[in-house]
Amino acid sequence: MSCICSASFQVILNGDLSSKFTPGSGIRQGDPLSPYIFVLCMEKLSHLIQTAIDVRQWKPIRSSQNGPLVSHLFFADDIILFAEASTKQANVLKNCMDRFCELSGQSVNFEKSKLYCSPNTNKRLAKEISAICGSPLTDDLGKYLGMPLVYSRVSKNTYAELIDKVQGRLAGWKSKTLNMAGRLTLIQAVTSSTPIYAMQTAKLPACTTMTLDKLNRDFLWGDCDGKKKIHMVNWDSVCKPKFLGGLGIKKATTMNKAMLAKTSWRMLQKE
Repeated sequence: MSCICSASFQVILNGDLSSKFTPGSGIRQGDPLSPYIFVLCMEKLSHLIQTAIDVRQWKPIRSSQNGPLVSHLFFADDIILFAEASTKQANVLKNCMDRFCELSGQSVNFEKSKLYCSPNTNKRLAKEISAICGSPLTDDLGKYLGMPLVYSRVSKNTYAELIDKVQGRLAGWKSKTLNMAGRLTLIQAVTSSTPIYAMQTAKLPACTTMTLDKLNRDFLWGDCDGKKKIHMVNWDSVCKPKFLGGLGIKKATTMNKAMLAKTSWRMLQKE
């Protein structure tokens, strides 16, 4: 980072240029140059990790039985590092991060960092790794960008918040005061689009997609306050395209598969 220096400025005062002066705070976070500098720094960290892998010091983990090896994931200013659960690998990881901090002038925020080990990892070993890395152990990595970082069995409670969000939208509308066309418009524009972000990142459990369809189905036919109305047309027929006689509502399961296929295609195309 020693090659980067702050720009100097001159001000026109009474028609004459003043002498040059340099801002005392240097490059700030809001400076247009900051994102480019940050990207260059993260590229260097990626090179350090790749070098450690090439010399067989860093052992990445395999994402699945026949999947690719994964060592690190970057998004904005967040990093996820993957390595074998051993004290030797912990030291390699720590050395890479220390070297990166030395070169870039940045530092790791250990208050926001977490260490997760496989349930099969010996507890004593996990504590030793935690002590080396300086990050606290955790059994729950929580959520990222609103989505749970799932690493155990997926249940109906995993995406309960998604169901609550759709129910919250429906609770604010009085279905009995809307005609069929109004309810259909709200379903297509709001309730069907609310879970799209989650559908792009994970395969939702069948119980979740069935609940989403049920909420849309009940709202379409005017069910409210626990009082059910007769559903005049089969849901499969309702979800058909309009040119086939349906209303064009998309089933949650079908939409989920389409979103995952789109994400997979973008990954294959390296977009």
